[in-house]
Amino acid sequence: MLIYLVKCGGRGAYICKDIKCLEKVQKSKRLERILDTKIPDEIYEKLRGVIFDK
Repeated sequence: MLIYLVKCGGRGAYICKDIKCLEKVQKSKRLERILDTKIPDEIYEKLRGVIFDK
């Protein structure tokens, strides 16, 4: 399963619905580079909630 994240302006990103993937993406700041914006920790916490609600 994948989670699709969208940012206005046509940019978007997929991440797998696995906590290890989320932790790796957060640590490397990959989403911030892809979406070209700072991502607050609250967003990562919400994503964790989505993953654990599988």
